Amino acid sequence: MEVGIVTFISSLGVSSFTAVWLTKLLVSHRLKKDLQVHKVKLEKSLDAFKGEQDGQVRKDVELYLKQHDADIKYNFEARARLYHAIGPLKFQLLLAARDFKVRVSEMPRNPYSINLGGHYGKSTIYRLARLLCLAELIESKVAYADFAVDDSSIKLLEFKKALFVMLSGSKVICHHPKANWKTQKEHIFFDVLSKIGNALVVHEGQSIMRCMSFSEFSDELVNVGFVNKLSPLVDVMSGFCLKDTPILWVRLSCIAVLCNKLIDEIGRPVGFKYTSIDLVSLLKNSDDKYIHCKADKYVRLCRETMSEGL
Repeated sequence: MEVGIVTFISSLGVSSFTAVWLTKLLVSHRLKKDLQVHKVKLEKSLDAFKGEQDGQVRKDVELYLKQHDADIKYNFEARARLYHAIGPLKFQLLLAARDFKVRVSEMPRNPYSINLGGHYGKSTIYRLARLLCLAELIESKVAYADFAVDDSSIKLLEFKKALFVMLSGSKVICHHPKANWKTQKEHIFFDVLSKIGNALVVHEGQSIMRCMSFSEFSDELVNVGFVNKLSPLVDVMSGFCLKDTPILWVRLSCIAVLCNKLIDEIGRPVGFKYTSIDLVSLLKNSDDKYIHCKADKYVRLCRETMSEGL
């Protein structure tokens, strides 16, 4: 094509050099014109495509919201009910877990006598009973709120299960050969733990239930009926001694680790201070040879108990 244009221009009496220059000029102009036309068409096509895509996206979003509107509304309302039901209890359980962990960590350095006649004994028994009570109260809210909409709430139920198993089961103590399952000396029967926890529940009005404070707990100890409900826990803890009740020490140490796990997973995000606990070091405060030889296995069994789920 370019050669033909050159020949035509040359025939008009223009020099070959000028003809080539004019030809390139004409071709360049034509290409620019074609390119501009193509650009306009491409922009129109792109705008049309964007319009189709925007319309489709809007349709998809509207369809999704229509299909999932009920689920979205349910989850929102369920979270609101759940927070109303267990929000304060969750925070109280974190406080109770922190206090019990600290008490167990200090026991080897401060081997005071545990009984209801002294402040230390009352405080220690209360701290453990408080864990049972709050765990019971939280579980009781399952009937009023859907725990499935919040993972942290599921962890609270898992905490309760692990707590009860650690106080009553054989796995966490590695089937210790000296375990006595006939009497509640270094363990408490699983179902009895619920009774102990519920003994600390205070009813206010028709629907409000809470865990009694330490002051209320101390005042209530003059009530024989109240003390009888607590008697399995009181009897077990009153007999505690690092040397004489090593199995009970294993249970208490594992519960301290469990409390620390709760603080780590739920407490830290809301400002609770987390410090690690060395379970092996705690266990070795006992003189029991069986526990010393299987210390690493005790750690594994404690972790397995905490992670068994519901």
